[in-house]
Amino acid sequence: MIEAYMTTELNPKSAQIILAWLAKISKITEVEQLLNVVVDELPGIVGAKGCWVYLLPSLVPEYHNSLVDGNGNDIEEGDLENDFIVLAATNRESKKNLVGKAYFSDGEGVAGWVFRQQQTLRLDDVTNQLEIAKWSGLYWNDKYNDGAEFYSSSDEKRPILVIPLIDISPIGILKFHASINKEPFSAVDEQIAIVVAQIISAVIRSTSTINEQEQIILKLIEISNKKDMDELASAVTAGLKRILKCSETQLYLRRADGKKIKLIAKNGSIVKATDAIEYARGQCLVGWVFKNRMALSIQDIRHYMNGKELSDEELATITGTETYDDDDKYIKYEGLIKIDPVTSRLKGPISFLAVPVISKDGELEGVLCAYSNNSKNSPPLIGKRQQQLLSSFASTTALSLENHLKKELGALLISLGIITDAEKLFSYVTEKIPSLVMSSGCSIFKMAIKPGEQHYRLELVSTSRPGLKKSDGKPYDIVYSIGEGKTGFCADTHSTIMFNHFGSNKRAVQSQKDEIERIQTTDPDDLVETLKDNSGNIVGFMQARKGKKLRMDYRANLRLLAKSSIFDTFGLPSKKLEPYINSIEKSWSYIAVPIKKSDQLYGVITVARPAPNTPFSTDDVELLESIAGRLASAMESIKIEQERQRMLINIAHEINTPLIGISADSLIIRDELPQDSELYFVAKRNANIVSGLKMQTKTLMRVLSEKKYQVKFSEHSIFRPLKTACEVSESEAFHKGCEIKGPTTYDKESFPKIEMVLDELTIAFNNLIQNAVKYSFRPPAGNEKNRYVFVAGRWSKDSNYYMVYIQNYGVSITKEEIENRLIYRPFYRGEKATDRYRTGSGVGLTYARDVIEDMHHGSITVSSEHQGGDAYLTTFIVRLPVKQPKN
Repeated sequence: MIEAYMTTELNPKSAQIILAWLAKISKITEVEQLLNVVVDELPGIVGAKGCWVYLLPSLVPEYHNSLVDGNGNDIEEGDLENDFIVLAATNRESKKNLVGKAYFSDGEGVAGWVFRQQQTLRLDDVTNQLEIAKWSGLYWNDKYNDGAEFYSSSDEKRPILVIPLIDISPIGILKFHASINKEPFSAVDEQIAIVVAQIISAVIRSTSTINEQEQIILKLIEISNKKDMDELASAVTAGLKRILKCSETQLYLRRADGKKIKLIAKNGSIVKATDAIEYARGQCLVGWVFKNRMALSIQDIRHYMNGKELSDEELATITGTETYDDDDKYIKYEGLIKIDPVTSRLKGPISFLAVPVISKDGELEGVLCAYSNNSKNSPPLIGKRQQQLLSSFASTTALSLENHLKKELGALLISLGIITDAEKLFSYVTEKIPSLVMSSGCSIFKMAIKPGEQHYRLELVSTSRPGLKKSDGKPYDIVYSIGEGKTGFCADTHSTIMFNHFGSNKRAVQSQKDEIERIQTTDPDDLVETLKDNSGNIVGFMQARKGKKLRMDYRANLRLLAKSSIFDTFGLPSKKLEPYINSIEKSWSYIAVPIKKSDQLYGVITVARPAPNTPFSTDDVELLESIAGRLASAMESIKIEQERQRMLINIAHEINTPLIGISADSLIIRDELPQDSELYFVAKRNANIVSGLKMQTKTLMRVLSEKKYQVKFSEHSIFRPLKTACEVSESEAFHKGCEIKGPTTYDKESFPKIEMVLDELTIAFNNLIQNAVKYSFRPPAGNEKNRYVFVAGRWSKDSNYYMVYIQNYGVSITKEEIENRLIYRPFYRGEKATDRYRTGSGVGLTYARDVIEDMHHGSITVSSEHQGGDAYLTTFIVRLPVKQPKN
């Protein structure tokens, strides 16, 4: 078209020059450079004095969230109700200070009108009210005096030419003011400007696409590396909003029980707990996606405010698929985007796009959605590009969630090798599993024999399932005989058993059929039996892992179990749980996994889902089996350790009995000898050695038995237990070439009296001093400077406490051992404790910690400072209250 106009209204030479210029600018790929060339050179071609380009703020490099009105006053972006465009470039030197600051709102003046209408405007006189009246809603607003500088009289005509810049949706305008010859702009001027506007839009589109692709890639990489769940949710919604340029983005994640989906983040911010809206399956648009696992693409959510029964064609249009059930056809909008229920207007349509967040094993983890208020020039969310983009973010979110779960699983498996208390171990597992496997809770049943009986049974020892705990937090006394019910059959067969509910609609039936075919192909040894509801409909199946390898009677019993497991209105039947039916959520899908190692069965883990139509996946089963295997090893270790502790207690008791007599005899002999005789020192040393042995056996018995003894406090000088503890270790220190200095005080004052349990505190100090001696280095050969253990006391800054320092030079204690207090764990031997062939039971510091902190309400801390070579200065600081708490 431009060539035609040039042929009729321009001479060939002029046309050739213009075409060459258009070819030149079409090769410019950088937006800022192109705009500068256009505003500098295009006015001469179209015969204009002034040229301005206004763009959306996100496209203006000079825009820094700072706007000014026509009077030079600052304007807050948040004060503007409509979208706006910002000055990006101009040829007028007097106006260049307004670049990035001057703006026109959507519909404001000629510039805003063209931006809204997306229509070229060529006026002979912009001040002519009759001419302006021909255009609905158009009015002249020269708030930055763009035209005033060109005219000396108000009577002069003021021609104007404004071209919209469009990239799917409007992105700005190109404006020309005042022709050089004061004549109206011509049709050729208009066509040339339109071509230039198209070039500008194309370059912006190309640059935006490249930038957008880079942003998407960088954002997806950033999201995939997020370790914290809040960081992940924030990054997903923030990145998506910026790239889609939409009004609002939201991320919902399913609750642990899978019954509802919960709003986690929107627009890059974590939602407060009080604002975290939840939707049940099928409720609202988000709940519809959650239930049906299908994407939704809706042009205007206002059409669904009152709910609507969709035709097959309508449903296929908004979902992109023709696979749906009758109960999928009803959709109603209710949510966070507020709409006037009377007018149903928010200044234009609000498009909506949502996609399910599905893990690689097919588990629905959440819903990612976006809203776009199209009246505010947010691009609509109904194109394939937007859907693909949202799907990419959803896939990355699912991958990040999976990585997060893997880390949680890794932490759980590591903890199973650390926790040595059976009750704590069971509680930890049952609390952690629901965050790894969608469920209403997890229960552990342990193999046990009732006193007086010969047969094992399964006793509930820990559960996180609501309604199965007493007021004190302990589980109810629920017991299964081996072979009784689903849990008992799992124990009897040593096999994992699943009961999966799919439902009876056509998509559920197809999913069930596909899953059975997969099992028959990949796990041909598994036994599969269909499950029915109380109307006789097949709604799921029971799967026994390696079930076809079981004995014939086991297989027959499992088939009978499947036939008797009839789904009713509330899910699977369970006679054992009927007494608690009003306080628990019944199960629709269920897994029982044996806790076993080799042929040894330790118990059963059970997990249930309270939501129908949500079967467990193979990954769920394999995860639970890996936890059960590690738990079996932990339980075996605990069992072995308990047997070892019982044996050590018996040995310690056997040793302690004769030591009592030997100790008494040694003291009698010592007291009957002259104190200056050699035999007296021998007897004294032997008495100390025997006393040390007695303290060690008492320490061992006390820590291993874990009994809470009744104690009686009395007032004694703290010098007394310290002096006794030092004397007991004198002999060992002498043989080590290590001198014990003290007990003394830093301030040279006498030791105070404090309330204590004398015997217990003496043993605690003995363990600390004996450790200091044991782990001290011998002095180097030829070095007369002796190593020593220093024992001293001083008052704390708080006069209610007294502090005891025990120092030695020797083996280091690592930072991790200090910060995590590993050295106080029973039987823990430090990383450097065995490198010099030092012996010990590993319970001395445990005993000291128990006596000082638990019994005496004090504290014990330690530091280990490098002194050169292999030597470290180790300092234990014991802080004890002078008076014990009254209660």
